Amino acid sequence: MSPGDSVKLRAKIIEIFKQPKLNALNKGELMRLMGIRRDDREAFGRELRRLEKEKVLACGKGNRYSLKPAKGATGTKGAWGKQEGRVSKSKSSKKTEKKMLVGVVKMTPQGFGWFYADKSAPENKKQTFIDLNVTDRFKVVDRHLGVSLDGDRVQAELLGEEKAPKWARYSKKHRARFDKQKSVATAKVSSIIERSSKGVVGVYTKKKKTHFVTPDDSGMPAVIDLIDVPTGIKSGDKVVIRVTEWSDAFSPPKGEVIEVLGDSTQPGIEIKAIIHKHGLSEDFPEEVLEAAEVYSDEVSPEELERREDWRDRLVITIDPYDAKDHDDAIWVSALPSGGWELGVHIADVSHFVKPESTLDVEARERGNSTYLVDRVVPMLPERLSNHLCSLKLGVDRLTKCCVVKFDAEGVVLNARFCDALINSQAKLSYEHAQQILDGKTFDQIEGIAERISNPEDEAALIQQIKESWSLASKLRKRRFKRGALDMEMAEVKIRLNDAFVPVAIDKKEHVASHQLVEEFMLIANEQVAKKLREAGKPNIYRVHAEPDAGKLFEFAETAKLYGYSPGDLTNRKHIQVLLDESKGSPEEHAIKVGLLKSLRRAEYHQDPLGHYGLAKGDYTHFTSPIRRYADLVTHRSIQAFLTNPPAKLDPIAPVGSLEETAMHISKTERNSADAENESNLLKK
Repeated sequence: MSPGDSVKLRAKIIEIFKQPKLNALNKGELMRLMGIRRDDREAFGRELRRLEKEKVLACGKGNRYSLKPAKGATGTKGAWGKQEGRVSKSKSSKKTEKKMLVGVVKMTPQGFGWFYADKSAPENKKQTFIDLNVTDRFKVVDRHLGVSLDGDRVQAELLGEEKAPKWARYSKKHRARFDKQKSVATAKVSSIIERSSKGVVGVYTKKKKTHFVTPDDSGMPAVIDLIDVPTGIKSGDKVVIRVTEWSDAFSPPKGEVIEVLGDSTQPGIEIKAIIHKHGLSEDFPEEVLEAAEVYSDEVSPEELERREDWRDRLVITIDPYDAKDHDDAIWVSALPSGGWELGVHIADVSHFVKPESTLDVEARERGNSTYLVDRVVPMLPERLSNHLCSLKLGVDRLTKCCVVKFDAEGVVLNARFCDALINSQAKLSYEHAQQILDGKTFDQIEGIAERISNPEDEAALIQQIKESWSLASKLRKRRFKRGALDMEMAEVKIRLNDAFVPVAIDKKEHVASHQLVEEFMLIANEQVAKKLREAGKPNIYRVHAEPDAGKLFEFAETAKLYGYSPGDLTNRKHIQVLLDESKGSPEEHAIKVGLLKSLRRAEYHQDPLGHYGLAKGDYTHFTSPIRRYADLVTHRSIQAFLTNPPAKLDPIAPVGSLEETAMHISKTERNSADAENESNLLKK
């Protein structure tokens, strides 16, 4: 019996017992009444026993069944294939005011959900019973999910805290697990405010006269009945559906097919399914594409005159070998005093994407680009992301530039910001830059000659790469001395053939050439944030709050199991000592993963709250406006402090609006990360 048949059978049993004036029935009477065939008797008996066990049905004298009356908490299984029900009545007859919040519900593969309260919702701001800055996530057990679906905006009632079950106290196997989390805040979905716009992806099945879809996501209902079936669809096709009706948790939802992706066994279909599952879109609306096409390839005379001209300097890009968009470039020069001058050039996306324009609205909605295993779902149309805003080799391009001077120890002396014009002189991969640092000559580096605009710059380019690492290595050393955490972990890249079939997994080394670029981007982000914070300019900052001491204590206990003496992990220096001690050991990865789980997630915020992991008091995102909306906001905020500001500054959104944008792009970032991880795991 299929999952769909099982759900329908239990719904039919419950429906029989809901009939008015129905006497209790034994198993045989119920089978005859329902017309159960011989082949289905075993499945029927299984569902009947399950309903009795869950106390939906009561088995009385003469083995006769009846619907168990609701005395408060009743356990029933609905279309979820898991426990559903109602909350028990309070022992006290005194009525208490319900604590209600508005937010979004997210399902888990384990069958329960999480309710995330919306901090920006007016209803939630007015409440006084809980501080959402401390607790904004609440567990929703399966019986309290009702008819909510993943991503729905709902109203939820807070229920207090769920404690570890009593049996865990006496089980050696489970005691340690529950000691770590003695209780968790819980909630119950009371009503659906708005259904999620995300489609549900699953496999279509036709069985006799029934048509249904089995969702890929285990957090969804077991099956969804189809109202209408498009012509040409076949059993086994992967489809995207929209739920159109679901008001009874005891019956499957109903939906309609909005897109047929194709045979679920074909390579590439799984990635399309992930794209739809996470509400992403590879295609842009026609009006957005048209808005990107209006810009010319040529730089206007006005911009040429206004901007600092860096075209005669050795400005270069260093990116992954197969990168298609290049949004950052660097220039480094040693100073006679023994220090350095660094120019970090970032594609000037704000020149093309104006506040509240068609392009801006679409970019804000997407929040960021998503890098799946075999493709990119971009934030901006290709005309901008891969062309006008990409710092291509030998092509004039507009940039926002952060120019920083350092002394011989890598201490910042001063920083300034300007609009600039560059012409990239070299398009290096990380591998090319690393080979230069390793002492190889151009003749020994394959493919580097075709990535240099002027072959006569060979000696100067080699010198600049080496000077860049001299500066970057000092910045890196100073950063870790201040308490930044070295959380670098081995990365892999999955290689696919033309048929999207994985053929190899390549290890990506985080070598000096990667660290060089990373340090320069970090210093530019920090200097821009510092300027905006000191000036009190509205902006969106990248923040990383300090971890919860309790979680650090739990992590310390885990580290002890591996034989380490972690010390006081509320002290960042002790954390770094632990990371250093585990480096190169078999358990290094487990230690770093354990630490990551104990830290809070970095997010966007309208206030400059600092970054714990980087040990920076001032930090924002400025260096990737092609793929992150937060950086575009920062480019607009810094305009007022350029040495050559445009005649008309872009308006900055009010703080309230920035707060909403910060929360929105934090969510889109998490959604993209989930999609990226899922696509990589799929191909691994």
